[in-house]
Amino acid sequence: MKTTSILLILLTLFTLISLNIVAQDSPQWHLPDGAKARLGKGKINQIAYSPDGTRLAVGGSIGIWLYDTGTGKEPALLPTRWSPIFCVAFSPDGRIIAGGGISYIHLWDAMTGALLRSILVAHSYVNSIAFSPDNLTLASGNKRNTIQLLDVMTGSLIRTLHGHGDWVTSVAFSPDGGTLASGSRDSTVRLWDPETGAHIRTLEEPTNLAYRNMVYSAAFSPDGRTLASGVNWPDQNIRLWDTATGELNRSLDGHTGRVASLAFSPDGRTLASGSYDKTIRLWNMATGAPKRTIQGHEDWVIGVAFAPDGRTLASASRDGAIRLLDTATGAPKQSLRGHTSRNAGVWFSPDGRTLASVHPRVITFWDVMTHRKVRTLERDADSHRVVEFSPDRRTFASCIERDVRLWNAATGTLVRTLEGDSFCEGGVAFSPDGLALAIKYGATIRLLDLKTEEDVWIRTRHQSVISSLAFSPDSLTLASGSWDKTVSLWDTVTGAHKWTLRGHTWDVDRVAFSPNGRMLASGSYREILLWNTMTGAHLRTLEGDRDWVKSLVFSPDGRTLASGSYRKVLLRDTITWSHIGTSEGHTGVVHDLAFSPNSRILASGSSDGTVLLWELRLATTWGGIKRIEAVNGSVHFRRLSPPANGFAPTSTNLLPNYPNPFNPETWIPYQLARDADVQILIYDVHGTIVRRLALGQQSAGFYTNRTRAAHWDGRNSFGEDVANGVYFYQLHTGDISSLRKMLILK
Repeated sequence: MKTTSILLILLTLFTLISLNIVAQDSPQWHLPDGAKARLGKGKINQIAYSPDGTRLAVGGSIGIWLYDTGTGKEPALLPTRWSPIFCVAFSPDGRIIAGGGISYIHLWDAMTGALLRSILVAHSYVNSIAFSPDNLTLASGNKRNTIQLLDVMTGSLIRTLHGHGDWVTSVAFSPDGGTLASGSRDSTVRLWDPETGAHIRTLEEPTNLAYRNMVYSAAFSPDGRTLASGVNWPDQNIRLWDTATGELNRSLDGHTGRVASLAFSPDGRTLASGSYDKTIRLWNMATGAPKRTIQGHEDWVIGVAFAPDGRTLASASRDGAIRLLDTATGAPKQSLRGHTSRNAGVWFSPDGRTLASVHPRVITFWDVMTHRKVRTLERDADSHRVVEFSPDRRTFASCIERDVRLWNAATGTLVRTLEGDSFCEGGVAFSPDGLALAIKYGATIRLLDLKTEEDVWIRTRHQSVISSLAFSPDSLTLASGSWDKTVSLWDTVTGAHKWTLRGHTWDVDRVAFSPNGRMLASGSYREILLWNTMTGAHLRTLEGDRDWVKSLVFSPDGRTLASGSYRKVLLRDTITWSHIGTSEGHTGVVHDLAFSPNSRILASGSSDGTVLLWELRLATTWGGIKRIEAVNGSVHFRRLSPPANGFAPTSTNLLPNYPNPFNPETWIPYQLARDADVQILIYDVHGTIVRRLALGQQSAGFYTNRTRAAHWDGRNSFGEDVANGVYFYQLHTGDISSLRKMLILK
């Protein structure tokens, strides 16, 4: 007996230690096949306390996170493969956790985390779920305007309730289980008999000819006598209904945004409301008077939930924060960190060691090797709505209304504000040489010289909104994709129009240049078109994406084209244009893609609020055979052959440096036809070597943009600034050597 007790104690301690260790690395749980890391926990959609108050379930974009409310640690992630979790609920006995997503409701064992079953309920979004008090029935409301009642034990459909004229946004059982309430965007709350499915009565919102008071939340008081419902703009009111008579008892006024969530305290004396006005309000149910307004969230409050003892209120917001609040004082007790909000943008540092993930309120810098946060930059909501980094990653630009703001990436301080005469549509792009910034305003492009601050306004020939901008690697050409189904190329020196590329049958969402600038890829619905940038000729149409192509990028070595769409990243070989891999790790649209400088890691940023890192390995094997291991772990083999489309380098060349003349730094581009040990030597006019740039072993490919080209800071090997004048630079690759001239003017 004593031995058994000791073993149980040791096992318990080991489990606790293991949970603490795993919790520190929790975003790496349940990675999709082929992914090496996940950055961030995803968006928050709804929260729910367990009946004993020891756990908080957070339904979000990649599943349900379970938090220990005592320690704030995450002992488990309940993942979903198919869709985000929009709503979450514990069964009253605490044994089952339910989560509603797209078309499915998933049921997990709350103790083990094992998936019990996935129930196909409707080919629509499940907006709300609720267990009956006896644990036997699960109600769900969906965007097909119906409520479905399911048997919890078998998952079978008991009945479907019809009657609403718009989405069912909220469902709730009365404490005795005898009534089911459903709130809808049709401006009504309906009461049902869940046993028979009979409609009891309809509680109608006051109507106005100019708008409808759509219902977005509903909750029963603990005694079942009152039903609270929350509506949207412009009323932003909370209605208190008598459930016996259906009469409106009182309206609670005060919110200035949609009332998204309601919760009664266990004693029924307080009602908590979370709103799109970023506040939480506590109401006295005896008088209807406001008790307290709690601020602190930076975005919509989408969920509120009382702990069973009533002393703590949990709140969740679109700002990615979950706060545990003292209900007596409104003071924060604890914050649960790590969640993100909305689309995630991604950028690698020039050395490939750091990745920046960008969300509306925060930019997080991650160590690519350890997957840990290096630092964060947090600012107000609007400042980081859209972000683009300069090539050297020292500056980033963000759009807000008519202004473009430039920020110091190291400190997060504002450097400059560029005022516009119309709304910036969320599109900015730095030229690869870092000298210009392109900004899109509807169907107009503004080209700004960042040194002289001179403007070139391009009144484009586009007939609709410009969706994407991209500079060529030499910074001399700008491409614009538009919802008018065309792509245009522009001379960045004069602003002159060069080509209009026609051929898409749907809106163009993304454009991307190949590393050598000779080819442009443009993405639309289910297709990618390839263009010759010298002639404007259509080269090829790539099919295989089964949705809108929302992101598009060539690898720096030019060997791979990656495209992102809903949930998927698709890879293509750029010599054969064959499909070499597909990853399905995200639960939202893949809005952004970025390759590391060595082309071995692909980062994907999604509307699910997370970033996934995928590894792409290319390794030469025997007899001229190339082994390609794609992100999904599948392996393909192909025999190497000379490139037929002129895309890959056919010769090793040293290219003109830029800028030239320069002060104080310049970039030296080159291309390699084969792998080589690369050096660049810099000479003065007397033939003396002033600097040796040893670049090491480099793979065949294009080294033309500022993240890959050789960089010279205008200093000699002793770190001293060199004098004005003419200098020569020479490329050495073992068997090939070439020489060019450049000029320093200070």
